[in-house]
Amino acid sequence: MAPCMQMPFTYGAYRDMLRALKTQGYAFCGYEDWRDVEKSVILRHDIDFDTAAALEMAELEVREGVKSTYFALLRTGFYNPFERNCTEHLRRIVGLGHDVGLHFDETQYDEGENMPAAIEREAAALSGILEVPVRCVSMHRPSNVALEADWDVPGIVNSYSKELFHSFEYVSDSHRHWRKPVLDLIRSNECSHLHILTHPFWYGEIEASLKESLDRFSKRARAERVTFLDSNFTNLDEALDPACVMASRVTLLQGVRLRTDRLVLRSLRLDDAPDMFEYTSEPEVSQFLNWHPHRETEEAKSWIASKLARAEVDDLLLGMELRESSKLIGTVRAYHFDAVTSSCEISYALNPLYQGCGYMGEALRCLVDTCFEAVGVKRVVACIDCENAASVHVACRLGMERVSGGDFFTSIKGEERLQHTYSLKRRLQ
Repeated sequence: MAPCMQMPFTYGAYRDMLRALKTQGYAFCGYEDWRDVEKSVILRHDIDFDTAAALEMAELEVREGVKSTYFALLRTGFYNPFERNCTEHLRRIVGLGHDVGLHFDETQYDEGENMPAAIEREAAALSGILEVPVRCVSMHRPSNVALEADWDVPGIVNSYSKELFHSFEYVSDSHRHWRKPVLDLIRSNECSHLHILTHPFWYGEIEASLKESLDRFSKRARAERVTFLDSNFTNLDEALDPACVMASRVTLLQGVRLRTDRLVLRSLRLDDAPDMFEYTSEPEVSQFLNWHPHRETEEAKSWIASKLARAEVDDLLLGMELRESSKLIGTVRAYHFDAVTSSCEISYALNPLYQGCGYMGEALRCLVDTCFEAVGVKRVVACIDCENAASVHVACRLGMERVSGGDFFTSIKGEERLQHTYSLKRRLQ
């Protein structure tokens, strides 16, 4: 079969694939219950590089009402399942209703070792991390020996077993390259059992090339190393470039999910466009900003795409999502992080339908506390149009004060507008 050129490595394309499977009547199964239905699909995800990317995919699937299986490596140089963040990611995946299995790397063992016994030991260790039984295993880049061996481990299903290979049509996106036209296979209705392997690391809101994906991963890995040093080395910003240390802290926050009593603050998604358009189409929202009201949903979608494509190291843009309904009602942003002045700037926008409920104050308090505690800034500022009474009210409720001598003029939609500067200093404990 020709390589599949019809499915980009985006969340939107993956979502379309899930919906195509539903349309064709496939039941989403695990490795233990597929025999119970006439037409099944097993969705398998190998977590080769990044547990956070796996969690992102798992949350997408839950929004689509889909269950799948994620395989985690126990022995790898890319992440540590025993490390707190990784453990939380994996447990969250389980908590969403997915299965987590063992991704076994035979190259971590000497030739001739008892591999089934090694699988059993690793599965037991992973079970301890997850606090649930591990009942399936997949091989990481399996050798011909592993494929031919058909290893049998009591109580654990081998995803490379001969039974599964003979019963299912197997499709994989290994090395960011589909070996078979997966969408054609789904829509052809010719396969009663599909086994689809994806690697969450390659997927994102917008399409990225192989080089862009790897560059992004390399930069984030460097930031992780710096922040690990930061947490284990007193006054690291005195030994390394302070700007580098601060940029690393911000980089690791760009995929964060912050929770308040009523909100989730998280990265924007392309499917937020309809919710965003609901308020960006209102003239009052952009009255004091350098953009005009959006006239159609595609403008909101294009704006989100532009922000995702040009993510700056000193820019933390988060959507405000209602926890109960998952509706986007606004954005908060921290940017212009400056290591020399130990400061950053904030801005914010809210759907007018949700004003007067305290949502913006709740979101900004969370954002500001994160900037103080996780990034280490000592001062947060906001530049507000002299006539923007609503924004001034929010800033003052947050505890910000107008800076003496902080007035300046800036061009807004071709008009010179007076701006006031408001500031909030971190209170030392």
